[in-house]
Amino acid sequence: MTVPGEIHRAERLRLPPARPRPHRDDTVDSYIQRLARANHLKPGYLRTYLCEPPAHRGRPRLGRLAAVSGRTASALWRALTDLRCAHCEKPLPEPADSGRPARWCSPNCRQAAHRERHQDHRRPRGRPVTESECQRCGTLIIKSRPARWCSGTCRNADYRRRRSETSRNSAKRVCERCGMLITKGRSARWCSRTCRNADYDERRRASRTRPKPRQPIQIRPPDGVTCGLCGAPLNLAGKGRPPLWCSPNCRQGAHRERRRAGQQGRHAGWEHKPVISTTAANSRPRRRNERRAAVTGAKTRCANLACARAFEPSAAGRPARYCSPACRQAAHRARVRIAEAERHLAAAG
Repeated sequence: MTVPGEIHRAERLRLPPARPRPHRDDTVDSYIQRLARANHLKPGYLRTYLCEPPAHRGRPRLGRLAAVSGRTASALWRALTDLRCAHCEKPLPEPADSGRPARWCSPNCRQAAHRERHQDHRRPRGRPVTESECQRCGTLIIKSRPARWCSGTCRNADYRRRRSETSRNSAKRVCERCGMLITKGRSARWCSRTCRNADYDERRRASRTRPKPRQPIQIRPPDGVTCGLCGAPLNLAGKGRPPLWCSPNCRQGAHRERRRAGQQGRHAGWEHKPVISTTAANSRPRRRNERRAAVTGAKTRCANLACARAFEPSAAGRPARYCSPACRQAAHRARVRIAEAERHLAAAG
């Protein structure tokens, strides 16, 4: 048997004059205290001396304790209780310098000891035993708690019996489609899936053939304060075109109503037209539109002198000066070269 903590033969320690024998229920700390008191020493001093040199910190070493007590490590291991596993009596590994000392050699021993300690708590003794009969088959039941059925099979069979009796005693129900008697379910309206699907198809066809009358929506002309569809107050911003609708939903609803009125040949109440503000802030787009209308249909020449071909500008956007983006970039590069040449001439002069 290999015992942890065996000392080397070359290690020599002075033996105290009194060397008491360890008791059967002694631990390392209690044996060190008895050894120190027998030799008129402080237990703390002897404990520090038995730690690993040169720092003499941590836990006492079994080899040094065996050398001081004049006994072998095997004898101390058999005598001291905290050197063996508390469950299987196997030797424990050498303890570390810090932390709680181990009491069990493995997690299995720790769990087994826990189950042994709490075995009486899981099943308290002395509980009265009750006897009863199964409500389904009449079998005698002997348990610590009162039971109504002997097994899950009897419990489920009794539940099905009580449910069938309840359904038989309830009011008779007939199928809404064929008029047959319904014998299953508590809230079923049809006797089968076929009747249910046929009834659903009939109700769906009836809803398609009878469209609900739709009342036309009267769209009010814009007054700049309330929405033209729902009448909600408008959120007027400080700039931009004045709003006509309070939300995108109302704008789309008005569009759909005007489109529906056009298909039915009636008037929706007000037709949306572009609103042009008369304020001074919105007078600039009007002048831009006038210039676009003036140049529409007339041809102009490209401002790039290397090209100078005639083209017809687009009516949308700013009046074009170049026939293509390539000409615009070429003219820009020419202006940059001319500016650099003028700068060099000014610096040389």
